[in-house]
Amino acid sequence: MKKGFYAYPACPSELGDTIERAISSVDSQFSIDSWKAMDIVGHFINEKVLSNIDKADYFVADISILNFNVTYEIGYAIGKRKRILLTKNSSIKETHPTIKDVGIFDTIGYQSYTNSDQLKNKLQELDKGSPIDFKELVDTKAPVYLLETKHKTDWITRIISRIKKSRYIFRSFDPTEQPRLSASDAIDNVSKSFGVIVPLLSTNSDGNEVHNMRGAFIGGLADGMGKAFTILQQGEDPVPSTIEIL
Repeated sequence: MKKGFYAYPACPSELGDTIERAISSVDSQFSIDSWKAMDIVGHFINEKVLSNIDKADYFVADISILNFNVTYEIGYAIGKRKRILLTKNSSIKETHPTIKDVGIFDTIGYQSYTNSDQLKNKLQELDKGSPIDFKELVDTKAPVYLLETKHKTDWITRIISRIKKSRYIFRSFDPTEQPRLSASDAIDNVSKSFGVIVPLLSTNSDGNEVHNMRGAFIGGLADGMGKAFTILQQGEDPVPSTIEIL
């Protein structure tokens, strides 16, 4: 029997209720588990979740409300070459940051639904998809990939300076040059990197929601692909752990 794992945000509760009803009604050809049965609410990228993704044939994630941990797990599953299905409940009002703000998800594609019956039908077509393909040839001339920030503060300038002092040539995503990050660009850049650096912004920083969501995806990709990666947090503000869910 093929196994799937479903990640979604805890709030709003009606979103999870619809997803769990759909999971329970899926035909016996699939066995789909969700994070809810694991008693891990509020933890940051719990190892049990990543272990379940490793064991699964399919990974499903709901992006009705964008969430740091779920976004990280989407990147991780892609890096592990899992078959991916993204779902979005059209009846749920989007919150900031939206899919349009962040990018990434609109280029991967997702399936819309409004009730558990519609979602069940989407889930029963899991085996029709294919993993997202990527090459794993490292760019030896520029082996480091950096997620830059919207504002060139002293903090991000110091990070760039340290990379340069290490004599590494790096590639980067710079939101001042490219307003939106596509999934294909992120996957390509991470896959050909030896190391990946993801700075996360505090909640006091302008644009932190969009930046950190991109950081979650890039960090997850690096983790899934087995790349050396570092996630740096600005200040004492616990950016990821303030977001409750997996």
